[in-house]
Amino acid sequence: MPSTLITLSRLAGVIIGGPSLLANAHTMGALYVGYKGSILQISSVVSTVVAICADVVILVSTVAYLIDNNWRFFTQCSATVNILKRAYSINVVYVTVMRFRAINQGKSFPLLEKRSIVYVYMAAYTAFSVATATLQIYAYVSNNWVSAVARVSETFRLYRIFNFVTSFMYVILGVAVDTQFLLMGQSNSLHESKFTKTRAIHNHWLYIGLEVAAFAGFTLHSFSSPHPSAK
Repeated sequence: MPSTLITLSRLAGVIIGGPSLLANAHTMGALYVGYKGSILQISSVVSTVVAICADVVILVSTVAYLIDNNWRFFTQCSATVNILKRAYSINVVYVTVMRFRAINQGKSFPLLEKRSIVYVYMAAYTAFSVATATLQIYAYVSNNWVSAVARVSETFRLYRIFNFVTSFMYVILGVAVDTQFLLMGQSNSLHESKFTKTRAIHNHWLYIGLEVAAFAGFTLHSFSSPHPSAK
């Protein structure tokens, strides 16, 4: 059973990796349409390049595993993807925090009136991201990249806790901003008409629900005992 789940997990990487790569390529094109060289645009371009690199590593490693499940570099690729995803997410979280602050300013949230709250949140998220990547790498390196041994080590257990906190900081903001934006749209006829037109091909509430469900699954996985045979 565990080997079947692992194979399905790798197959999911192949299925998701392609569309993700395509979406990030389209994002890069969209960024260049209105590119003016601002700091935020530059950081967005860099983070998108990093995201594309992560997609390529996911596709190459999962395909290689499905061809040969004894492929020796899969663990290294897994750690590389984690580092790339954390690096990419920093810019995404920054933009999301700014959106959250803009939406909620003047709504009985005096703390959000201070721009310093953005820097505090970003400092905390960056610190947890660095800690997450460092703990994972240390767990693997200290066990000679033997995944089955590393995943039951104390360092890896600590990594899973830090990884959960970092992911929570990422998800909670995204869900909050998307939900608030949709609720605001319901009171704005122009926004509501746009949401209605796009609902046939993109149901926003459905995708928010899927994001919450995915995070719930991730939470259960984070606090479950790792199977020693997992690669």
